[in-house]
Amino acid sequence: MLLAVLVALVIGLAPSAAVSAQGGGAITYGSSAVGSITEDAPFAIYMFTGNAGDQVTAYAIGITPQMVPSLSLLGPDNRQLAISIDDPFGDRESGVARISYRLPESGRYSLMVSNVEGVAGEFLVRLVGRPGSAATPMSAGATVSAEVGPGAPPAIFSFPADPDNPMTLSVTTQSPEFAFVAQVRDPAGLLVAAMVGDQLHPTGMTIAPGEGTYEVSVFAVERELGGTVQLTLTVGAAVAGPTQVPVAPTAVPTTVPQAAPTPSVCRVTSNRNVNIRTGPGTNYDIIGVLYAGSYLNVIGQNSSGTWYVIDYQGRRAWISGSVTTLEGPCAGLQVYTAPPTPTPRPPTAVPTSAAPQISFTVNGGSSANINPGECVTIRWDVENIREVYYQGQGVTGHDQRTECPATTTTYTLHVVLMDGSTTDRTVTVNVGGGGGGTLNPGGSPTYGSASLNSGFMPDPQTFGVTSGGLVDVSYLGGGCYGYAASNPDFAVNWGGSAGRLRFYFIGGGDTTMVVRAPDGSWYCNDDGAGYPNPLVNVEPSPSGRYDIWIASYSAGDNVSGTLYITELNAP
Repeated sequence: MLLAVLVALVIGLAPSAAVSAQGGGAITYGSSAVGSITEDAPFAIYMFTGNAGDQVTAYAIGITPQMVPSLSLLGPDNRQLAISIDDPFGDRESGVARISYRLPESGRYSLMVSNVEGVAGEFLVRLVGRPGSAATPMSAGATVSAEVGPGAPPAIFSFPADPDNPMTLSVTTQSPEFAFVAQVRDPAGLLVAAMVGDQLHPTGMTIAPGEGTYEVSVFAVERELGGTVQLTLTVGAAVAGPTQVPVAPTAVPTTVPQAAPTPSVCRVTSNRNVNIRTGPGTNYDIIGVLYAGSYLNVIGQNSSGTWYVIDYQGRRAWISGSVTTLEGPCAGLQVYTAPPTPTPRPPTAVPTSAAPQISFTVNGGSSANINPGECVTIRWDVENIREVYYQGQGVTGHDQRTECPATTTTYTLHVVLMDGSTTDRTVTVNVGGGGGGTLNPGGSPTYGSASLNSGFMPDPQTFGVTSGGLVDVSYLGGGCYGYAASNPDFAVNWGGSAGRLRFYFIGGGDTTMVVRAPDGSWYCNDDGAGYPNPLVNVEPSPSGRYDIWIASYSAGDNVSGTLYITELNAP
């Protein structure tokens, strides 16, 4: 019964056009789609076009038994922006996954649906969206009124957070027998509170100091009723009054609100992606990312409490406290000493009499020969000079770049010597036009490698890869198709013993995947993640090196996208 009520609520939020799709397809604001998950197609992908600032809410609702949907939002670059396996403000056993998000840029976005249980099932996916300009601005110290008419859309207001002080939002009504819901979204568009109120039960919440714009939407609990709602914004935290703890909307306005459960361990989260570093400062190396809406356990902090220490993939790491929030029992955290500050290697100022030292190479030599779709590493090391420029841009004296030219290209290092004179060094990358050849297991991976153990976090791991090459992988047989580079695109050094590793690729074109496992087995797939994206499961997954190729289905194509590596049933 609860599932039926929730489905009706989702469908009733706005007029919709229902469509049906087995493995995904196009979807627009205000529309719904019915799809299914199968063993051969464990993901369904729905694409839509959005504009910067649009506020979107997406739902995935399980229809058949054992369908527990996982819902992911992917950006125009196919990187994961948000993921949900439940409704944060609803019944966690309802079989509903919900994501609320404010789009950071205009472009094509994707919704990916899968089943947490890893079995076949049917679902309903729904997308609701509106432009950010639809909100009416509010200011601190003022009260605004909203007429919420029968069947009318929500009244939407926006206000900026105060960087130095908390702010209190109060929502009341003097309309008899009228109950309302006030939903609050943070600057990233994430739903952070859904509060119920009526004439006898005013509600509200305190906004922590910070930056960005919050939104509050107000609508009637019973859509056939109408009333007037007053919203007041004041600087400072509420000290008294009947303010409610944010709770889920409910059709019974007299429900007693309950506080969200407190985490049993200290953890850190953020409403945006935050870099994880080797030490407490931006001059330390980046080794990972805390993704928006996710959590990591905290084990300590620095002496000033401005950086937190986390256990990241078996090593001690640091994350800034200025852009994150702590939750749970975090009093008395252990104080850690910062590791030695990394030593930068800029060009060293020396007397003009010192001889300049200039090294400029491509793959260790003066030139390189590659196939279309392959990449090279261009490296320079210079000393005893005044300035150095790579392809016209100022750089430090010791650095490198990865280049993937489509045609034969010459790269230039321009050096200004201590006496003001200049000299240039060049390297040439020759891009061949021949075909044929075979894949080269164990070769140097073009887009990098990763060392992972069972239980790695974050899961999934994501890496940027571009498909294509001259090798026709159909020579492998076994349903292998497409054209790939000779060397692997990516390599994973696996030290775990999981029952299964899953690799999948989300890109902007038709691609396939080839994986060679440590035991010498080959795996190929075309549309396992839903057309046109491939997916490979290796089960069981022996430890050792996995070589991964992303092939273009058509010769000459190069498709950029994201390689995902996961132990889970869903991304």
